[in-house]
Amino acid sequence: MTTFYPSRENSLEFKAVANQPYVIVPSTFNPKIEDSFWINAYCRVPFTFVPLKAVVPTTTTAQGEWSSSTAGGAPNNGTWRNNPQYILSVNQATKSSFSLTLVQQPSKCNPHIGFYIWRARPDKRKVLDRSGIIYEPKLASSVQVSANLTLENGDYAVMPCTYQPRDENRFMLKAVGEGLSLVSASDWHVTQITGAWAEGSDGGCSNNPNWKINPKFFLQVGSASKLHIVLGLEPGTEIKGIGLYIFSSDNSKTLGNYLECSKFVTEASVVHVRDFGPGNYIIMASTFAPNTKGAFFLNIYGEHSVKLSPA
Repeated sequence: MTTFYPSRENSLEFKAVANQPYVIVPSTFNPKIEDSFWINAYCRVPFTFVPLKAVVPTTTTAQGEWSSSTAGGAPNNGTWRNNPQYILSVNQATKSSFSLTLVQQPSKCNPHIGFYIWRARPDKRKVLDRSGIIYEPKLASSVQVSANLTLENGDYAVMPCTYQPRDENRFMLKAVGEGLSLVSASDWHVTQITGAWAEGSDGGCSNNPNWKINPKFFLQVGSASKLHIVLGLEPGTEIKGIGLYIFSSDNSKTLGNYLECSKFVTEASVVHVRDFGPGNYIIMASTFAPNTKGAFFLNIYGEHSVKLSPA
């Protein structure tokens, strides 16, 4: 690279390797300086000088909103799955380098924003599992945040978010590069219910004698389905250790045979995936330690709708 000078011409001398192509990029120091120019090259042996076709990157955008129901916050919050998600498709033979920018509507106090990226699911539905993040931002209190990325050909799930849940605002997601497309991720059928561990319903996990007094919910599955069951803490609830148990049941909502349980986590939510046959089940929400009180939600995601009610 030459040194930039405020003069009418500049030059550079270098040793060229035989049969090795080189690219020369004439440039001004500042952007948006329009003018004509010429280039002369001198060598002791014959060579060719071929203009390259200019590559103009394309811009693809998606408009969105963090509303009262979709402002889920960053993945350290139990409600992060409520955020909008988008499928970013990289349609290149190998890898593509591009920029991705998130712009929020300016306000007096701009909330911290950023975006997370996963490999997209084959069905291009919203990602529900926090693991597998391939890009994790440093969230910033700014009108916009950007990242220069290099990704292989394929589909990716992008989740724009605020750091805190319930920060409502409009936003735009913009990708600039070659062979990119950006569309909303497909939604799941979601069944939601809320509850709380309170006096008389805070039995803790199965290590404790009163564990079956925990809150229970009656699940009715009409057809064979793979369900993603998410137990999460409501914003403002801090409990270290949550999980869920699954039992069979009948039409009278009786607690039947124990089937399985999720892992217990110290995070704000836990997701458990299971294949359900048609029938009735009981989902029991539990803290790890007994006498632990707080509010929670239970969301069930599937390709088909199910029914969920207090047991």
